Amino acid sequence: MEDSGDERGSNSLVSDAESDSEAENVGHDRTQWAALKLGLDGSNTPGHFPSTFDAYFTQASRTSRTSSNVFSQLIPPLTPEEYHERINALKNMPELDERMTLLESSHASYFPAFLTELATGFNILFYGFGSKRKLLNKFAKSCAKKGHVVVANGFFPSFTLKDLLASCEQIVGAPDVPNTGSGHEAQCRRILAKYIQKPVARHLFIVIHNIDSAAFRTERARSCLASLASHPSIHLISSVDHIMAPMLFSTTDNFGRSDLNAYNIDRKLPSGGFSWVWHDLTTMQPYDFELAYADHTSYAGASATGQRGSGHANASAALGGGTISEGAARHVLASVTQKAKRLFALLCTRQCATIDAAAAETGAPVQTSSQIATSYELLFAAARDEFIATNDTAMRALLGEFRDHGLVVSTSSPDGGDSLWIPLPKVALVRLTGDIN
Repeated sequence: MEDSGDERGSNSLVSDAESDSEAENVGHDRTQWAALKLGLDGSNTPGHFPSTFDAYFTQASRTSRTSSNVFSQLIPPLTPEEYHERINALKNMPELDERMTLLESSHASYFPAFLTELATGFNILFYGFGSKRKLLNKFAKSCAKKGHVVVANGFFPSFTLKDLLASCEQIVGAPDVPNTGSGHEAQCRRILAKYIQKPVARHLFIVIHNIDSAAFRTERARSCLASLASHPSIHLISSVDHIMAPMLFSTTDNFGRSDLNAYNIDRKLPSGGFSWVWHDLTTMQPYDFELAYADHTSYAGASATGQRGSGHANASAALGGGTISEGAARHVLASVTQKAKRLFALLCTRQCATIDAAAAETGAPVQTSSQIATSYELLFAAARDEFIATNDTAMRALLGEFRDHGLVVSTSSPDGGDSLWIPLPKVALVRLTGDIN
């Protein structure tokens, strides 16, 4: 009995020793696992677990590897024949056409509900995949039974807010109101004054295709539209397609609404929101009409940004303001040095002169960037004469900020050198040069 007791005692001692050994092994394994996961070397003492600060600096000390393979450069662009062949193949699908027709009919059945929301003081914003132009134009016909309708194709590169306001003035008879000035604010005042003078006038429905386009992204454009939407007889029906379109509108823009009676429009326009009601209007329809001005055969679309070394880049869209907006150019210019601004103004002046000379010589609009681009050597010589940049290093440093933002584009000249040009229309170049000077 005593022997068996001793055996039990010795067995328990052995078991305790084995448990301690296993615990030490587990703890050591965990330390090794943590060191392996965090990428630490073996110099750390066993049992020491690094803090989150150690882990951060260990990860931050490693060099990041970024691939230089760009998808748009690896895949060759489609030829016009290949593009049209694939598009026509997609169109010849009766089953798909039938389903899209049913989807369109389903959306059209909600037109009475949309009109009720407009009548109660809300404005409507449609989102979803597919072109919404056909369906919105159909809804505009329903609105035409209730009042005046103005349709704005915001996706056109040449479209401006002034065109929209001028159409609204014409259709409501605002020219009868005394002219209080020029500009967008004056146009809005005349439209609002017309409805204030005649409250029983027919309602005005403004249908905007792609309110997320460049023409409506400025703060002034949103302010003018919000002032019009403040009147209970003026309604906005808009669509968006950009994935970041919700960031255009703040909480006040989405849910707020200004009280027209609290403002004297002769002094200040109403400031408030749109009271948007968002509706999904997915149609699965192609964007053929909206993308009529884009280059369908290229993955880069109409953008000429980053096409260094491409001497035959199509600049027609850029000259119409398709690649970068004038507002974006002003933001870039506001963040650069005075010498960089002078260099940009110098390039603008030379490009405007080149455009005039090319148009006078050929008698036709400029079509390619090679016709309006300025040689780097000539620009550098002019910048040196103006004491803007005295050496090549300073010159390229000043151009770097503009190149990174796509405000200045490089192409290859026929003699093998670099040529520079700004993808903006001449009227924008003149305004920017005036602001800098």
